[in-house]
Amino acid sequence: MNTRIERIRDTQSHSSTMLTNGATQNNDKAKFGAMSWSSYVHMASVFIYMPFALALKALWSNSPAVPRAYAAKPLKRRIFDTIARYVFYSLSDSEIQWASGRGHIAYQLWTKRCKLEPVVDTLQSDSERGDSQNSHLLWIGPRRTDKVILYLPPGGFCLPVMDNAFQYWRYAQLEWKKQGLDVGIAILSYSVLPEAVFPTQLRQAIGAIEHLFRMGYDPSSIQLVGDSAGGSLLFQIFSHILHPLPPRDVPSLKLPPGKRFGGAYTMSPWVGLSDPEQWGGSFNAKAYLDVVPARIKAWGRSYLRYVPESQLCYADPILGPEAWYSELTDVVDRILISIGAEERLHDQVVVFFEKHIKPYHKAATLEVQEGGVHCDPLSEFVISNVPMDNPLMPKVLYWIWKGFQ
Repeated sequence: MNTRIERIRDTQSHSSTMLTNGATQNNDKAKFGAMSWSSYVHMASVFIYMPFALALKALWSNSPAVPRAYAAKPLKRRIFDTIARYVFYSLSDSEIQWASGRGHIAYQLWTKRCKLEPVVDTLQSDSERGDSQNSHLLWIGPRRTDKVILYLPPGGFCLPVMDNAFQYWRYAQLEWKKQGLDVGIAILSYSVLPEAVFPTQLRQAIGAIEHLFRMGYDPSSIQLVGDSAGGSLLFQIFSHILHPLPPRDVPSLKLPPGKRFGGAYTMSPWVGLSDPEQWGGSFNAKAYLDVVPARIKAWGRSYLRYVPESQLCYADPILGPEAWYSELTDVVDRILISIGAEERLHDQVVVFFEKHIKPYHKAATLEVQEGGVHCDPLSEFVISNVPMDNPLMPKVLYWIWKGFQ
């Protein structure tokens, strides 16, 4: 591990500029979605060229090299994946942030389109520890006080929660209702790069859980769900419960004696931030189909930039020492991790599960989706209000449903 840590340290600033509170010095110019006139011109040129790029990709998509399980997906879905790869390759982080907008604002627009009442809990920033932005709990449907899912969305700690996440959970909520199960769903809109780094997001997640406790939720009635970077954040929470960080950095989170969370599910968790190539060949071998951009390596470096060596295993879950999660059964009742067979993150997730989770939790399962790419079911809700015969979706819905029985 020492070699890996040194490689991370080489990409970071000198210790004189290191902060452990998640803020960065001289960061006035680093703003979410900052745009210049040249940025607008560049975005226009990207979308003008898009039809030609898609045409070239369409010719390649019929190649025998494409795995059969992926080729069997609906054409509409495969076209979307091609567009996503093109957009991530062509646009800058700021341009994508500008086009997406802040998560809580996107939520307001989505609820208006869906004719739902917006329900937002504003969680005040932890100014004593250097946070300057509020986070928000965005409720899908009304608040409930008996059963709830706390969802930590994806985005590489760089992109905000987007419409497809809202639609995904609204679909799930309505499907469970048909089976007689009413579930509250609270989505945490947390701060992202370049305005916030570790451990800001962990503090905000802890604040969200404490908020649910104050509302009257028992830990056993809470299921935690995190996708991609949200999955990484999920394991940050578990690490902090098992091995508390100093209170000056992150407030403590203690479960009542004998209590544990009802379940934890993570789709395509980003568990190897510092060097995704070292865990196997999938990061490079799967680049031609997966929607994860190569710049996720830069996102990881930026997120870890100010993390002291002593805290790396919190921010980068796969770096945890042996038996780091050995007492995880005291924290959560059951665990499901899913990964796509065609994902760049496939190998790191398998290594993480086999080394850190499987030996210590008997109710932990790894589900590999054949033909699946990064956050596969979630992507379908960009272009559809219902899943497109996605084989993973019903398994996830059933697993979560069973956890509330």
